[in-house]
Amino acid sequence: MKSPDHSVIRIGAWRVDPAIDEISKDGRSVKLEPKMMRLLMCLAARAGEVVSVEELLDEVWKGVVVTQDSVYHAVAALRRVLGDDTKDPSYIVNVLRRGYRLVAPVAPWTSLPAEPQVGRSAAPAQSAPLPVAATGSRARALHIVNSVAVLSFVDMSERKDQEYFGDGLSEELIYQLSRAPRLYVPARTSSFYFKGRQTTIPEIGKALGVRHVLEGSVRKSGNTLRVTVQLIRVDDGQHVWSDTFERQLTDVFKIQDEIANAVAQALKVSLLAENVPRAATVKNTEAYTLWLQARFYDYQLFNKESEQKAVEYYRQVVRVDPTFASGWEGLSRAVAELGTRFGVMSWQPARDEALHAAEQALAIDPKLPAAHIALGKVRYIFDMDWPTAQREFAAARALDSHDPYALLWAGALAATLGHDDDALQLFHQGVLQDPLSYFLYSHIAAVYYRQGRVTESVNAARRSVELDPTARGGHVLFGQALLAAGARDAALEEIERESDDGLREWARARTYWLLGQADRADAALKGLETGFAENIAYGIAEVYALRGNADQAFYWLDRAYDQRNPGLTIDGGVIHDPDFEKVRHDHRYREFLRKMKLPK
Repeated sequence: MKSPDHSVIRIGAWRVDPAIDEISKDGRSVKLEPKMMRLLMCLAARAGEVVSVEELLDEVWKGVVVTQDSVYHAVAALRRVLGDDTKDPSYIVNVLRRGYRLVAPVAPWTSLPAEPQVGRSAAPAQSAPLPVAATGSRARALHIVNSVAVLSFVDMSERKDQEYFGDGLSEELIYQLSRAPRLYVPARTSSFYFKGRQTTIPEIGKALGVRHVLEGSVRKSGNTLRVTVQLIRVDDGQHVWSDTFERQLTDVFKIQDEIANAVAQALKVSLLAENVPRAATVKNTEAYTLWLQARFYDYQLFNKESEQKAVEYYRQVVRVDPTFASGWEGLSRAVAELGTRFGVMSWQPARDEALHAAEQALAIDPKLPAAHIALGKVRYIFDMDWPTAQREFAAARALDSHDPYALLWAGALAATLGHDDDALQLFHQGVLQDPLSYFLYSHIAAVYYRQGRVTESVNAARRSVELDPTARGGHVLFGQALLAAGARDAALEEIERESDDGLREWARARTYWLLGQADRADAALKGLETGFAENIAYGIAEVYALRGNADQAFYWLDRAYDQRNPGLTIDGGVIHDPDFEKVRHDHRYREFLRKMKLPK
């Protein structure tokens, strides 16, 4: 049995087309036996996980009486075709007495041009072509029974002031259903990508790689809640199930349970007995409503005013109900953003409040993955305590191995510590769960850029801005990748599209210097120092290092350290930043790495 979706994917350096049982690399194509392709796709569907010999027999040789020797011989043959080294494998690892693990990155295939298409600019969000989800995601895994995307519920309230409530209800259903075994549910970022867009159900199904879509509406009047839901098949538009719930607001968790159970029954999967909404521990509807409002603002990423509102609401949540773990977790995350990315709070009080909130969340609910991520972020960004951060991100992944947020932060830390291949694998696994996440693609582009893999960086950065042309930093990253590819005019165009004033000025200072336009570079650098010293100190250090001005580079690095600027660490940070090449020989560079507890 083949995967139901025959989309082309990338496994390591190979282009894999399961529809025709063919793999290709460097202009050379190889036809695989159908069983060998099924074996490869079975491993790709669970990339990074150990797949036992018994599971491979069940999936690849189902209904055929063979021994385990068939698996051993097939894996050996597949390794030979892939050009894998059994002593130092880069594709398939034999895990003694357990099975096999595919360690090569798995991602959607993007046709790479021979040279970057420098004249092409990012299309507006509403006209950007919908990307197609990768074959290797859980929806296409041979051991997955079904798949469903939960769209944002439409606000049908008379005053149109309950958008946050519809979003929150949808998000909780995503969380509940995603924890059902053998059911693929795309993450929030990807499902909410279609909010406000005129997109058909078949288009959504193709973009997310799902068989079903769950859509609905919410009407809230006082304490009365009316929720209408319908489950639709993607292939023929048939309504598999629909219902309307009219209850008191205090019954919202019962409604969520009923919807989740009805969908699971319709899709013939089972929910875990302990699978309850994260918000079900809240003591009253006031705290719950405040939490939904906080989440609404929290998801307006990289917007200072929205993040400030989110913090205000989260603080109200935990005052109203101090036992609400998700309220504490959200507070930790939002406060950390204010203390690092926006410079609204100095780092020490932000760190202390974020740490207290994360610890409170874990004390209430030690099994909440997001709380482990929140604590890991504090140890990572503020404390630079790499071992503790690793343990917390690992704990989050152990609780939910498919959480794209956990994969993202584990990947960011791996890049900081110089484990680029691990970082890319984690990011690509995140894309399989959240295929329309511009944020994951931007991290992939950044790591490729610092590795000098320019064409791959250009394509990942382009994908990021296509998914969200308004996202902070996207156009700057794309512009720098284009500049490295020699596409000067296109790079300058992208820089001017950047929505963040500080990052746009940083990119000008860097780019004009590299283009030999010293006067314009000096003017941009002066603008950076006078207008953005509190939150782009690391970027100023980069520019001075690029110029070979070591004294100013280390002065601004120290300022960035005092601010706990995320640029010091994220996606490789200072230790892998090519802009610091001219000052690495300076003894102050080694001393700075020592202060950050990084290897020399």
